Amino acid sequence: MAIAADIFTDRDTVEALFEAGIAQSAKLGRPILVSHTEQIDSIEPIEVFRRGRHLTDTAFYWARPDKDFTQVGVGSAFTIRGEGAERFEQAAHSWKHLLEEALIYNPADAWGSGPALFGGFSFDPTHESSPTWKGFGDAALVLPQIHLTSTGNYCYLTVNTLLSADDSAAEQLEQLAHLYAQLETPAPLLDTPVSNKFEIEELLSAETWKEIVRETAADVAAGKYRKVVLARAAKVRGEVDFEVGGVLARLQASYPSAIVFAISRGEKCFAGATPERLVRLEAGQFQTMALAGSIARGHISEEDFELGQQLLNSAKDRDEHAVVVDTIKEAVSKVCVEVNAPTEPQLLKLRNLQHLYTPITGKLAENNSILQLVGQLHPTPAVGGLPRLAAMELIREREQLDRGWYAAPIGWLDRRCDGEFAVALRSALLEGPEATLFAGCGIMGDSNPESEYAESNLKMRVMLNALEEN
Repeated sequence: MAIAADIFTDRDTVEALFEAGIAQSAKLGRPILVSHTEQIDSIEPIEVFRRGRHLTDTAFYWARPDKDFTQVGVGSAFTIRGEGAERFEQAAHSWKHLLEEALIYNPADAWGSGPALFGGFSFDPTHESSPTWKGFGDAALVLPQIHLTSTGNYCYLTVNTLLSADDSAAEQLEQLAHLYAQLETPAPLLDTPVSNKFEIEELLSAETWKEIVRETAADVAAGKYRKVVLARAAKVRGEVDFEVGGVLARLQASYPSAIVFAISRGEKCFAGATPERLVRLEAGQFQTMALAGSIARGHISEEDFELGQQLLNSAKDRDEHAVVVDTIKEAVSKVCVEVNAPTEPQLLKLRNLQHLYTPITGKLAENNSILQLVGQLHPTPAVGGLPRLAAMELIREREQLDRGWYAAPIGWLDRRCDGEFAVALRSALLEGPEATLFAGCGIMGDSNPESEYAESNLKMRVMLNALEEN
């Protein structure tokens, strides 16, 4: 077993911090969070995540490849859960309480380092959860035991633990060191074939889903709704277990401008490459985005340009996009003192799709956190609809799908309650040789069921490509 000195530059300093936490716990009569961060040599984040998810019941991966920023969390020092419509406030309160009297050592204080929660929320807490999403819940934010942050040329190791009066600082250090030593140990090579052939089964027949789209479009055209987003799912069964590390590597290579994520709960792993940031908050300044309206990429530059212009000139897509922009601005204004957005959308080009995109920025009001922003924004019109409550009711009645954490907020927040959350799109829930893929489309009054079905297949193609072994 590795000893704690292997992972800490100054073991005595860390042990003294842990001893202080034990003394603080004895004084206050409750467990105390102790967190230590220091700079380390570079790591291979995907490999650490791959090993970590097999060593513990909980692991988290978050990467912005184009920003050279990656985080990995392994194990659980503490898990915050919430239920129902108040789950965002419940999580914010629990995190604030946990940080009270915490002992935190993080001299570099780099973005993403130090004690942080990782996880997410369900799309609809009133929807009865299916066995598919067992272990995820309405809200689950985990403080990892081992947290690695890679940003630019720097890498940081954070260890987190809750210490009680009767704990031993030396024993706690050894346990953390042993876990980290296992994360550093090369994993055995997987006996995986070059190609993992699989079968695809739609959970709701294409014709049934298109009929639901047809009915919903008629309701929108009749003025009952401004927009409704309908999702569908498909089950993929492979010959062997899907290897999450390879899936993440392929997603990063194919979608460097997306947020690549994975949340592991036991044998299940929710992973994807989402183009939609829900919100980022740093030093009181927030960034969010409106993403609605999609079209395929062209095979050659001229075709790609023409398709982009077609999207920009589409009255249906521009109307859908404008609805999303206006709704997001109105939602964040409730907790912000400043909100800014350009008047015209841009094109966001990904590997197989291009979207209408509008960045939205501003300043958060004092005494609020990123979780207040998340609570105001979710569900955005890009994943739910308008009016929000009426659209959610229709989704529950017609969709015939437990979205779980699909199209819901996933991400992280630090001790300042800064951080970043994304909307979990272009994603799949993996378990052994099976994966459940999800995709949704914004339904307007003039939506064509055949076109919407084709668009949903394009969106599923992101994960289908990543599941194929190369």
